[in-house]
Amino acid sequence: MEAELFGYARGAFTGAAHEYAGQLAAAAGGTVFPGRDRRQPPPAAAGEALRVLEDRVISRLGESTGRQVDSGSFAATNRDLRALVEAGAFGADLYERLAIVTIALPPLRGRLEDLPELAQRFVERFYAEETEAGPRVRGLRADHAAGARRLSLAGQRPRAPQRRVGDARLQAGGRRDHPE
Repeated sequence: MEAELFGYARGAFTGAAHEYAGQLAAAAGGTVFPGRDRRQPPPAAAGEALRVLEDRVISRLGESTGRQVDSGSFAATNRDLRALVEAGAFGADLYERLAIVTIALPPLRGRLEDLPELAQRFVERFYAEETEAGPRVRGLRADHAAGARRLSLAGQRPRAPQRRVGDARLQAGGRRDHPE
């Protein structure tokens, strides 16, 4: 996690045969979205993240000098960071710098009314990516779109609906609509 974000110098660790700038430096003038890592960052990484947010300086692994970076960042998590701060499992100072703007997005399983539109967007995306000639799937029939609301998403990963639409596309063969 640290090596990806902050970069590393050649020889910083076994296998570091060349230097790597890191995502924060590579995003110069842009924005970094490190994604959602299920692991808790080590305390050193949390301290380094705080330094980046506060001073816009990174220290690559294997280097003792800091480097200025010009990139913004945002983050996502499925954890209640405020509760983790209260439990002492997440740094309050880092939380305060990350929580400038927070957006609470309920899980998809609680927004089943969004599934037909989401499924249609996946169909459109798959249609745009198809390269072979002949009949292609272009959309969902109304009864299939309504069936999307009945999908069981309990315990499923966020990409489950996309995978299901992709599977249905393959099963549809040359037909112009999707099976349920």
